[in-house]
Amino acid sequence: MKYIAINPLSFARKMYIDDIAVDVPPMGYACVELPSCPESSCLEPSCPELSAQVSEPPPAKRGLLGHFFAAKSEPVLARKAVEHLGRGEKRAVCILENRYFTVKIDAASGMLRSIFTNRSRYNQLSRQIAFRKNQTYSNQVADKIVLTKSTTATGQLNITGRLVFPDGETAAQFTETITIRSQSRILEFDLTFEPLAEFDDDRWSSYIAVRYAWNDETFEMRGNLNDAMHTLPDQKRLHSPKVIDLRHDEGSLTFLSEGLPFHRQSGVRQLDTLLMVKGEAKRRFRLGVGVNVKNPALLSYDFALGQEGLVFPLQSQSLQCQPKNPSSWLFQIESNNVVALHWEPILEADKPVGFMVYLQETEGRRAHFALRSFVQPKRAAAMNFQGKELKPIKITSDTILIDMRGYELLPLMVRTAEPPS
Repeated sequence: MKYIAINPLSFARKMYIDDIAVDVPPMGYACVELPSCPESSCLEPSCPELSAQVSEPPPAKRGLLGHFFAAKSEPVLARKAVEHLGRGEKRAVCILENRYFTVKIDAASGMLRSIFTNRSRYNQLSRQIAFRKNQTYSNQVADKIVLTKSTTATGQLNITGRLVFPDGETAAQFTETITIRSQSRILEFDLTFEPLAEFDDDRWSSYIAVRYAWNDETFEMRGNLNDAMHTLPDQKRLHSPKVIDLRHDEGSLTFLSEGLPFHRQSGVRQLDTLLMVKGEAKRRFRLGVGVNVKNPALLSYDFALGQEGLVFPLQSQSLQCQPKNPSSWLFQIESNNVVALHWEPILEADKPVGFMVYLQETEGRRAHFALRSFVQPKRAAAMNFQGKELKPIKITSDTILIDMRGYELLPLMVRTAEPPS
């Protein structure tokens, strides 16, 4: 089966087709041909299509050295285990693990108890769902945990549970799906709620939230404002629509909220991301936790776009619609801290003669980079927001050389055809 993955963003991203990672160039596409039943996504122990293609050879005899140096099979990303706490006590956990981090989910509560990375030997983060009312937080209780997918490419857990107040009242019911991928630094959460208790009028003190707790006070907390990352003020009520980023020299933690803007600091190392308050009609939320990611601003764009609607099957009958090249791109921004917010064509006599692009620097530092185009640019200029030209920009071959200041928003006009004399 052939698929085409389309990337409308101005930077390269990794997309997944049947749990297989595909690198798609910026503002471009990638064509992938997959078998009808790929081994990485087959959940059945005996797949008739796969067994017809692959025949297992008879086991070879191995000596003593062959026993120690035999190739090890790649482990699955999700499994259930039992931890020994000492003094004969045991605790059941679910483990999600890839090459970047290891996550432990408590089997009794369903909360994320710990995240460990290869850079640190201590717990990076804990996370739970809670209903806050009358300055009291509910407890998270897991009624059922199902291991829905456990392959070498993807691990997935489905948790069904309740939020219970200390007096025994059930505040809400929830269903959460946690997904980990082998080549991703993001842990994905898909949450659905059914609130049973009533919310108070004060929305900053009565809400359903995801609570984060970390043990490193040296983290610098940053959030996004106007699609750029800024240091957040030291106050309880915070506003950051897409992402909260904790960062220092040794690592980072990034909380992706996909448009949820309000957060509340409940301690020096604790943060509540508000999901539901009084009057909120939405019941389903998609969240993420990134571990040691490089650019949180670009990651927020990637996470918000998702995978749905960007992967299309190509039928073998319709040969005329299949591209000749396996992958291609339209524009490339050769900078890790600059993102394109908007593209629009320039038309003259109903014919395209160029394009306008609005570039945003996201990290607060100077950026000197090249913008490459699939069409040879003839002329480029920086514009103001009234459509007037400010200054010309140098062009070399198919490359436009751009210099931007920190947090600058640059409207750029590029002509691919000479203006009429």
